[in-house]
Amino acid sequence: MSRFHPLDFRLMAMSQFQILTLLCQTAAWTISSDLNQFLTQQLATSQALSREVFEAQVVALVEQMQTTTVANVKYTDPLVSLVILNSGIMSALNTNTYVIDNPLVSSYRILHGSYPVGNYIISNASNLNNIYCSCAYQSNCTFQAGYYNYSIRPGINDNPVYQPSPPPMFIVPGMLVGCLPRDAMLLSTLECFYNRSCLDLIGISQAIIPLNATVPSRFRVNTTASIQHDVFLSISPRLHQVCSSDFVAEQWWGYLWGRDVFSDFRDLKLLSIQFRVLASLCLLAQQSIANDTSVFLTNKLVTLEAMSFSSFQAQIDSLTAIFTAQTPDKFRRTQLFIYEIFRANQLLVVPETNWQLAFTTAADNYVVATVPRNSFGANYPCITSLDSFSRPLYIDGNYNTTVLPGVVASCLPIDGIRLSTLECFFDSKCILNLTSIASRRTTTIWIAKPLNASAPSNYSSNTLIGDLVDSLFVEDWGIK
Repeated sequence: MSRFHPLDFRLMAMSQFQILTLLCQTAAWTISSDLNQFLTQQLATSQALSREVFEAQVVALVEQMQTTTVANVKYTDPLVSLVILNSGIMSALNTNTYVIDNPLVSSYRILHGSYPVGNYIISNASNLNNIYCSCAYQSNCTFQAGYYNYSIRPGINDNPVYQPSPPPMFIVPGMLVGCLPRDAMLLSTLECFYNRSCLDLIGISQAIIPLNATVPSRFRVNTTASIQHDVFLSISPRLHQVCSSDFVAEQWWGYLWGRDVFSDFRDLKLLSIQFRVLASLCLLAQQSIANDTSVFLTNKLVTLEAMSFSSFQAQIDSLTAIFTAQTPDKFRRTQLFIYEIFRANQLLVVPETNWQLAFTTAADNYVVATVPRNSFGANYPCITSLDSFSRPLYIDGNYNTTVLPGVVASCLPIDGIRLSTLECFFDSKCILNLTSIASRRTTTIWIAKPLNASAPSNYSSNTLIGDLVDSLFVEDWGIK
């Protein structure tokens, strides 16, 4: 399929509709599962309920089930997307990365794809200012999907932007292509698939019936895919300072990445990826807290009769204790499940920290092979290790001298950042050392502000970042 141009609808369409099918199936399964679980619950009371109290309890329970179901889906899908992005998974469609080899010297480079910003207009070439979105930093770079009668990718010395030039034969209304099929599909619309002539244009069989625009729906054709607790409770968590620091800013990891587009991942580029992972973990923690807090605060406390203040306070204390224990626990379990699936499937990541590409000889038909990394000694190759092995991360040109205190690399970027500490980033001298080395690869200097060692915290400077993540970076839940 990669014989098509990266902006070609046909390259990504099959994967996009597989994802759409999966999303529909997941939504249906989630609703069915949560509904079945809800219907098996029993409403137990110590005495008969009046009709008004019974109806109030039922309505509160139904609303809670609906809110929880939607919140869980809204949390899990973006989590998987961020894990894919920050693990550096290489798409076999060559849309987010592609490999350029030099057979004369048996070497290769991995480049990240980039997409123009703006829409393509046949009569007026877009993106005159050469603004583009790079898949090195995000996965939601998109561009209008079209039909191209050629397959051209940038060369090794070119700016790796997928340009719509020469122009496409036609564009597919509402459909986008981009770094990854999932993100491009979610930003697309279904308008083409309500139109028979559009389906004919892209070669869809007459046996496929267009969507019916007259069917009642909450969504437009061009839509992109008691007492509530909040009356007497407020939750305003305070997170660890790293989640609001310079170290989770795009300017910082972009500065460490440098100007070149090539993939020498043994130094600052790998550190750049790990900081991007840290930023995403902070964002995911905030989203998880926000989702669970929203669900918790919209739940209703329904009682048969007035409660004494002491009974009321005891019930509130019990509810909040369960909430503050279950929220990070759910976050840990979800992340663990996703990352273990990634490890078990032995997915090759762009930094090649778990597997590396290797050229073979004529005896093996010059097949590009994959070889497991042995970053941790012969006894602990990445093919068998999970997340407990690490090595120093070198940031100088020799790859064997300059290390940062507490900062390590591992088989996957997520493992490297989890096994690292923030020790260096409380120290202005350590940061200046890192900045001076990074400045050799860029025309600008960006000095991050050190973390504040005197700020009150439940964590020390040498606490593993993985421990911070598992506790959702929470310093104080701020429940009042």
